[in-house]
Amino acid sequence: MLVKEMEEAHARLKELRFKLSSNQLKDVREIRELKRGVARIKTILAQLSSEEVS
Repeated sequence: MLVKEMEEAHARLKELRFKLSSNQLKDVREIRELKRGVARIKTILAQLSSEEVS
């Protein structure tokens, strides 16, 4: 579930970066928010994997 969310966020981030490079993106803040969301998901996944090891 989290992995799927992360993949979707990466795809959306790719779209936004493309729009940014072609000057079609009006809200640059969305890129930052998506990157933070991906970081949160990665943190949660790392915590879950470290709990499994313990």
